[in-house]
Parts: sequence; C-alpha cells; structure tokens
Amino acid sequence: MPLRFFIILLLGTPLYAATPLVLTDTQQTYPLASHIELLPDPQAQLTIEEASDPSFADRYISSPIGAGIPLAWARFTLQNDALQNDRWIVLMEIQGYELFELYVPDPAAPGRWVVKRGSDGLPFSEWDVKHRYPALRLSLEPGQTGTFYLRLHNVGDEPLILFLSLWSEAAFSARDHDEQVLLGIYYGIIAVMVFYNLFLYFSLRDRAYLYYVISMSFACIWFANFNGIGKEYVWTEIGSPWGFWRIHPLTACLFWLWQLVFVRSFLHTRAHTPRIDRLLWALIGVNALAVAAALMGQHQYFIPYIFFFLNLEWFLVLVTAIVIWRRGFRPARYFLIAWGTHIAGVFLLFLVVYGWVARSFISWNALQVGHALEAILLSLALADRINILREEKEQEEESSRQAQLRAQTAELQAQIAEQELQTARTLQMGLMPTTPPTLAGFELAGRCLPASEVGGDFFQYFEQDGKLSLCMADVTGHAMEAAVPVMMFSGVLETEMQYGHSVERLLTQLNQLLHRKLDRRTFICFAIGEVHLETRSLRLANVGCPPLYHYRQATGRVVELEGGGYPLGVQPEGVYAATEIALAPGDRIV
Repeated sequence: MPLRFFIILLLGTPLYAATPLVLTDTQQTYPLASHIELLPDPQAQLTIEEASDPSFADRYISSPIGAGIPLAWARFTLQNDALQNDRWIVLMEIQGYELFELYVPDPAAPGRWVVKRGSDGLPFSEWDVKHRYPALRLSLEPGQTGTFYLRLHNVGDEPLILFLSLWSEAAFSARDHDEQVLLGIYYGIIAVMVFYNLFLYFSLRDRAYLYYVISMSFACIWFANFNGIGKEYVWTEIGSPWGFWRIHPLTACLFWLWQLVFVRSFLHTRAHTPRIDRLLWALIGVNALAVAAALMGQHQYFIPYIFFFLNLEWFLVLVTAIVIWRRGFRPARYFLIAWGTHIAGVFLLFLVVYGWVARSFISWNALQVGHALEAILLSLALADRINILREEKEQEEESSRQAQLRAQTAELQAQIAEQELQTARTLQMGLMPTTPPTLAGFELAGRCLPASEVGGDFFQYFEQDGKLSLCMADVTGHAMEAAVPVMMFSGVLETEMQYGHSVERLLTQLNQLLHRKLDRRTFICFAIGEVHLETRSLRLANVGCPPLYHYRQATGRVVELEGGGYPLGVQPEGVYAATEIALAPGDRIV
C-alpha cells in the first residue's frame, strides 16, 4: 500500500528515446513518459530562458522514470495533427511534488512564457486544474508543433517519478466524472462497513470489531491521501507537500499497526500459533516506532526499513491464516479469501504498471478495489466468526461434560495400569541378581535401570564347572511390549545353560527356539562372556548389543570388542562365533 511500492515498480520501466508526440483526432489520451527529456538542475539555478536555450539542448537526457533526479527541467514536443482538438491537459498521476510547473510559449509575446502551476506545494485553490491529481492546461493549434517545458521538484529530494499523460479536455472531463462516481462508491462502502461494525462492537463488545473499524478508517485516510481526494476535499488549503509525505507514511503505519492487532484478535494467534503471535507483536512494535518517527517528522529515515517490514507483514499474515485454517479454525477461511483479494489487487496493479494488463480505472485502482472487497469480506467473516464461536461454545460445554466422564474413567484405568506395571517391574527385577557372585581374583558389578517402569533389559550370572557366564540381553520394544518376551527369554536361557553348551552352540539353540516363539517384529540383542576361572581366559560373543570394551592394565589402552551375527530370533538359522581373550590382573571388561 505505501507509495514507495509504486516507485519500485516504476523504476523497472525501460528507457526510450524521446521523440515528438503526434496528436490525432482518433486518440484522446497519450502517455508522455517515452517523449520526455530531462535536464538535471540539482541547485535550482536554471531559468526557463536557460532551460529552453539551444545551447542546453544536448544536455537533456531521455529518462521516462527520472533517473534518480530530484529536481530537473523536462521538455516534450507535441505535433498536433488533430483538427478538432487544440486544448489539452498534462496530468501527473502521483502526489507529493513540491514543484510542478508547465511553461507554455506566450502567443502574444514571442520569447515569453506562460506559467501553469499545480502541486502539493500550493493550496488547492491555486491549482491550474481543479483535479485530485496535479494537472495543467496547454493549447496547441491544429497543424502546429510546439515544445513545452516542465519544472519538477520532488519533496525531500526524492527521485522524480514521471508518471505523466496527456488528455484532451473532453476525455479528461469524462474520465474525471467516471472516477468520481467509482471513488464515491468505494468511500461509501468503507463508510457503511465502518459504521455497521462500530454498531456491532457496541452491541457485542467484541474487540475484533473495534480493531476492524480503526484499521479500515486509517486505510481510508491513506487512500484519500494517495489518490488526491483528501487534497481536493479535506485538507485543501495545506500549501505544503510535507502534508502529503507525513500523512502518507503515518496512516500507512497506523493502518498496518491496527490491521495486525485485528489479525491477532480475529485469528486467535496467541492460542493457535504462539510463535507467529510473537512475530506479529514484534511487527506491531516496528509500526509503532514508524508512527512515532512520522509524528516527529523523521519518517524519511525510517521509511526504507518500514517498507521491508510491510512486505514481510503481507507474507506473514497470509502464512498465519493458512496455518490456522489448516488447523481447523473455520473463520480463517473467510479471512483467507479477504486477504487474497488484497494481494490480488497488489498483483494486478503490478501487471498494469509493467504494461502486461491494459490500464483502466479499475485495474489502475486495483489496490483500492481489492481493499473494498477485503472490507466487505472481513465484515462477513466477523459475522460468521460470532456464529461459529457460539456453536463452538455449546459444543465445548457438551464436550466438557463428556471429557470429565472420560477423565474419571481414564484416571481409574491409569491406577489399574500403574499397579500392573509395578507388579511387572517387581517380577522383572526378580529375574536378575541383586548381588554378584564372589570369586577369588575377580570383581563383578551389574545393575539394570530401565527407562520406564518395565522394559526389555536383562542380565544374569551363571557359575558351573569352573566357568562363569555373564549374560546381557535387550529385547526390542518398550514397557510391557518388551517385558513379557524378556521374562520368557529368562526361562529359556536358564534351561539352556544347564546343558553346558559351548558359547557357539548356546547361541544357535537360543536362536532356533526364539525364532519359533517370537513374532517377526521382536528380536533379542544378546551378549555373553564365558570366563574360565582357572586359565583366566574369556570367550566372548555379541549379537546386536553395543560394542564391549576391554581395558588392558599392562598398556593402559582400551580396545573395542566387536561382535558379529544377527540378533536372536531374526532368522531361523544363524552362524555365530566367539572371540577368546586372555585376561591379566587389573584388566576390565565393560
């Protein structure tokens, strides 16, 4: 919505060589941009006599966009081949110029010039043409060719934006009549929406209605300033372009500030998207700083940053509405449609400026048309929101009663489940030793700490025939899903250990038994270390458990002991191997 947005678009217009503009009876309006030449005058020192002197002719440059020049003379040449029109109007379709003067050759005094003025630097009563945009009259008899000069100065040394066109008086009058009607419709729509929703606010006391009214009011003032309606009918006698340049950023930032407040209230962002809600608060703060800068007359330093944040706000609000709508908040659908009309208006204006869509009053004022539709749709969205919230409140009350009953049931079930888990934990812990065996020359330590009440972790010691077997297992899954298989595995392991199998044979037997008993989603990672107490040697096998480590006292080094083979129960047949390690005094196996 800010003016600089249009400036950025216009700066993408290609350059053309300035050529005389031929006027005919078949065409009533002409763009002047491609026929303009500029003579930079940054110090405002040149007079019309110097600017029109032939010695300055080669200093003019062709630049329909102003080339970043804040103050300059401009010239254009007209060749009037029209037999019916000799009165024309030069129209500058943008506000904010401190100086906009047209120098027309005086037919009664050759070498003299008649000056026509119309800019924000003058009270509206002194404008040459009483129109919402600066407009100046010129005359050119049929069959004649004439060169005309413009003196241009943008306020605050902003770059010139030469959005100029030439109209016959009849076409200009018809255009002005049509535009006044359509602009009246726009401001009528906004007025109706503002007063209607203000009435609803006092009736319902829903602050979203108040935020809507405030944001729409500031948007209306912004558009009145931008399209000149304010200059024509409200602040008519303010003879300073600073009125335009201060009102413009001030109302834009106030509109966005209250628009963001409205978005937060309407979409309940604090509840639905807390992180985005914090971003919206940050952007509200940025707009508040911009408002303060505009009030203090320092807006020119803040404007380059605020426009970045305005574009960010467009995108962020759209994303927020989409996210909240996808999460099931029904009023967000109307908000999305309303916001879409706003973005569509911006996009259509972009296409018009670049010449990809034919210009008409509707397309040129697409942003304003989009805003009018947005105002209507947001008002409907507010009404729908009230109905939806009423339905949701009734549903919530019923859901609350049902939820209370379910909560009581769930609490009872949780108590039962807790008792069952505690019983299962007691049984599982009972399968494992509480103290390790005491053996001369060896020190043993082991403890099981499951992540939940019960799990698939297990360890055990077996001592027989001069050997000590240390077993460790981990069943896939968690809680009861793993606790039941580990209890079964404890019994199977104890039975097989009684047969005195070798490590390799033990693993083969366990694998075959478990493959038959376990479902295909369950398997057991298992590690066994068989210590020969007399020879102090260790035979180790690890199938699926994390690596074991051997600390050698003699060298002070730690060696990773790799395992091999599939976990137990994965395949019906498996090949398993054990590694033999000699243990020295002071060595540790972890």
